[in-house]
Amino acid sequence: MFSKDPSELVRTKVLDNEEISRSIRLALSAELDAINFYLQQSKLMPEGSFRKVHEDIAKEEVTHFGEFMRLMYEYAPGDFEKIRGGWKAASDLLGKHEEFPMKARDQDPHGSKEAVEPYSKPFKLHYLTDVEEIRWSQDGLPLPEDNQKIIPLSQVSVEYDVHKHSDSQYKKMEEEMALRKFDATVNKIIMSDHELSLLKRATEIKPGDWSKSGNVAKDIVKAIEFLSDSGYSERPELIMSSTSYELLVREVESTGQTEIEMVKDLVQGIHVTPLIKEDQFLVLARESFRVFIKTFPEIRKIREDVSSDHYVIYAKLAPMLFDRRSAVRMAWKTK
Repeated sequence: MFSKDPSELVRTKVLDNEEISRSIRLALSAELDAINFYLQQSKLMPEGSFRKVHEDIAKEEVTHFGEFMRLMYEYAPGDFEKIRGGWKAASDLLGKHEEFPMKARDQDPHGSKEAVEPYSKPFKLHYLTDVEEIRWSQDGLPLPEDNQKIIPLSQVSVEYDVHKHSDSQYKKMEEEMALRKFDATVNKIIMSDHELSLLKRATEIKPGDWSKSGNVAKDIVKAIEFLSDSGYSERPELIMSSTSYELLVREVESTGQTEIEMVKDLVQGIHVTPLIKEDQFLVLARESFRVFIKTFPEIRKIREDVSSDHYVIYAKLAPMLFDRRSAVRMAWKTK
């Protein structure tokens, strides 16, 4: 087994839990191979210091093997339980029922609280979403209209550093900055970046002329009627860009009402967000929208050096608008 030239290692993504487990298994295999190599070499060497050095190196590799076993116990408890099972099976065959030297532990692949902290508020768009855990092994979601097509989950990772001698207030500020960046990345995935996101899955309907007052409100009513005709009778959510919201506060000629007053009682809420660009809005029936999570957001300490501790906020997820007819998107483009 040979290591790679560091210049060839172009990957920058942090390992997910399955990859961490696999890396530990590979490391254990490499250590066993190294132990065998040095012990076999030493048998062919003449008595003396040269041979003793090789035997000493073999002992060091056994120590390293133990270190990786400890990592397996911490980060891959499922694999470690298989070793415990093998110990029991061999004990039964030997007729010596000795307990395994290490007790069983909870199946938590994330390690101690010091290494990993759960991040329980990942979405600023939480009022629009129901979050569900993915319990199958596949790292993707089947397309609702074509179950044979699997859409990959998005992996989100934001790294940040904390200087070892920083006070607690400074450390908290560093963490909060990273969490805001994480939130922004997740929100973009939910709204527009993922193939199953709201803007990419919504039904697009041609709008009227929004330069004339009253027409934005008319188009919102048209979108709500579309949802109702599609079987979604509950009041929907209205999500808008800031520029389309500005149009909505215009007074409608000869009515004494603004456009927003005409539609505010027809929707659950009006949400203005920079995630929607230019003059457009989205009308959404919440019951058809979910965010699926394979790896819940967590803060993990990934390494440390003399001056800093290095952390990553990591998650694996995907949005899902099940029914294209449960959301309507309208965008007015001036020429």
